[in-house]
Amino acid sequence: MPRGGARGGGAGLGQAAPPSGWQAGCSLTPAASPSLPAAGQTDTQSLCGQHGTFDQATCGCVCQPGWGGPTCAEPQCPGGCGGRGECVAGRCVCPPGFAGARCQTPVCADDCNDQGRCQAGRCLCFPGYSGPACETPDCPGDCHGRGRCQGGRCLCRPGYAGPDCGTRACPADCSGHGRCLKNGVCACHRGYAGPDCSQPASARLGHVLRALGAGPRPGIQRHRPSPAGPAPRAPHHPERPHP
Repeated sequence: MPRGGARGGGAGLGQAAPPSGWQAGCSLTPAASPSLPAAGQTDTQSLCGQHGTFDQATCGCVCQPGWGGPTCAEPQCPGGCGGRGECVAGRCVCPPGFAGARCQTPVCADDCNDQGRCQAGRCLCFPGYSGPACETPDCPGDCHGRGRCQGGRCLCRPGYAGPDCGTRACPADCSGHGRCLKNGVCACHRGYAGPDCSQPASARLGHVLRALGAGPRPGIQRHRPSPAGPAPRAPHHPERPHP
């Protein structure tokens, strides 16, 4: 008898019933199963098909590895699919999260979206990505705590700017007339001035001069001396004493 095979059936205690047509002692009843060999024949190979051998001692089939059933005609799955999958036509149909011939290998969701490495069913994401399946792009510097990360881009709070919200924002973005420096100060283009570069330079200069008292004030005119100089004074004659 071959060793290592699966028993397809037998008449002993705890064994499956023998193929139809067999009685106790492995005797045949041809009327009950016309397809079986007639009484007295010794060819029993057809009972166990091409994947098993008939064992008269147990009155059953001993199946080859990978086959089972009373006549060794049912494909079997290796290891019973590890208790995680379903055996269909000799192949394991694994549930989500497992793969392999016996459903023994944990797999990662969406294969980590090609942005990480799967290890024991968990994604180890590459720098710049996060999430259970490495599906979420990270923001640079995590927005430095000054904004919200959305789709890999920082939405900065008022007063901050830059890809990572690491730069102080300039007032009114310098009104389009200057360059915002990292400290949040506008470097205005020529001809513009003010904290937000919104004032023409001439108006700004007049404002500064008025603040310093060096320029004309609105509504006040300054009198300039005539080109001829100051008006001549009347001659002074001292009084003479009376005789």
